[in-house]
Amino acid sequence: MEQGLTSGFMDGSERLMPEDFGIVAKERRVPWVTPEQHFKAIGYEPYRQQWEFHRAQERFKVLAGAKRIGKSFMGAREVQPLIVSPMTHGWIVGVTYRRAVKEFEYILEDLTRTLRLGTVEKNKNVRGGYMNITFPWDSKVEVRSAKDENDLEADALDWLILAEPAQHRESTFELCRERLLEKRGVMIMPGTPPVARHWMKKRFDWGQDPGKEDYYSLQIPATETPYPGIDEIRKLEMELSPLRYRRDCLAEFVATDDIVYSTFEYPVHVDDLEYNRDLPLYWAFDFGWSHPWVCLWVQVDRGAERVYVLREYYQRRMTDSGNIDAVREIHRDLGWDRTLLNVADPRSPGARAELEDHGVEITGMAGSQRGDEERGTELIRQKLTIPTGTVPGLVVDRSCENLIDEFTLHDVDSRTGKQRDADNDGLDALRYLILELFDEGSDDVGIAWA
Repeated sequence: MEQGLTSGFMDGSERLMPEDFGIVAKERRVPWVTPEQHFKAIGYEPYRQQWEFHRAQERFKVLAGAKRIGKSFMGAREVQPLIVSPMTHGWIVGVTYRRAVKEFEYILEDLTRTLRLGTVEKNKNVRGGYMNITFPWDSKVEVRSAKDENDLEADALDWLILAEPAQHRESTFELCRERLLEKRGVMIMPGTPPVARHWMKKRFDWGQDPGKEDYYSLQIPATETPYPGIDEIRKLEMELSPLRYRRDCLAEFVATDDIVYSTFEYPVHVDDLEYNRDLPLYWAFDFGWSHPWVCLWVQVDRGAERVYVLREYYQRRMTDSGNIDAVREIHRDLGWDRTLLNVADPRSPGARAELEDHGVEITGMAGSQRGDEERGTELIRQKLTIPTGTVPGLVVDRSCENLIDEFTLHDVDSRTGKQRDADNDGLDALRYLILELFDEGSDDVGIAWA
């Protein structure tokens, strides 16, 4: 065990024993190695902002980073000097097990494959939610899901990674924070900034406040990193909506005043949903070429009038015929029943006719009249409302990542006061269906329950 711990780390210096790294009251665990020693051993060469983050000494670190700049990578490597220290215990917490797998895989790769450190136990069962590593020096790595908050009780931890904090409830953060009390552990919170007001922004602000000595925060836009490359970022600036570019590429906490669905919250309106054969199933379509061609699979609970978006299909630059064939193939693979009602973009008669030619009957002309956008938007807002003591009237399955993004990004043009025609393709499809089922002005209201 001693050989495995010291090899590649101590640079020939005097060997230190595990008891030298025990917990002292009111002091944090001292890692076995410095970040510099460990990173050299695994061949990790951080760029400037990564080094700044790793060298910060505060206990609670919030990283607001652009997409594809290595946030999960940084989180996993931030805690590795503690993992290779004797008798440490840490968690990676995701909203689901799948959302925490990247950090786990980086740790597994660096320690067991690159450094070839032995393990007492090693499991990676993502579907079953069983991912852990136990090392011979009695250090443990575990993955936990925030879906069941009872799973976040009990253990005293030396470290914790809260993966994509914008997707978590504040209560999850608080439970995780409690796990670090006894050992004065550290928490790493790497993620893309939320658009809506969120506890992550509050903690980020604490990291900028000299009076909050335990907190540190860093913002890393993609324009200041080697990844994914400034040439790609410039292309995205031309192709993405301004709001999406600011969040995803510049890592900004975008103001929420102009967000159409500002009451949408990931921790509240997103869940793992199952198809219910006792409820009717619908297709909702929106057509596009450079914009995505969209199909949503939706169910509605008649009694509570709750809307469940189960699946999404988004595809650019494919013919209507090719998209329809792809949707039908997915539907067959799912093994779900026939849809009771189908709605589609009323402004695209050619695509609607193509659906009809493929045997997909389209009902009604929801959204075809002036003012329908405002009425449909208001109906969706009503569904997002959470009556006291109940669940929201609209829930989206976690797999629908494009639609979830649209809920958090679709905004109003401050100059015209109208909704932008951006980040709204799936939202348009959903609006057609909501209008068809719930708008009192629709001739077809109630048809789904015939």
